[in-house]
Amino acid sequence: MMKERDKYAVFLGLFIVLGAIAQRYSLMLPQFWDVTITVLTSFYLGYLIKKTMAK
Repeated sequence: MMKERDKYAVFLGLFIVLGAIAQRYSLMLPQFWDVTITVLTSFYLGYLIKKTMAK
């Protein structure tokens, strides 16, 4: 079974990918996606770094 945090990380990763696709096809406001992707990527990378350091 996946841990709750692992599920969250996978969900976050999928959201970033979907955001990138939406930005690519201009389905949403590009500026909104620029900010959202930047913030989410920062949190996601921070999470991965913490997870790696914890081992």
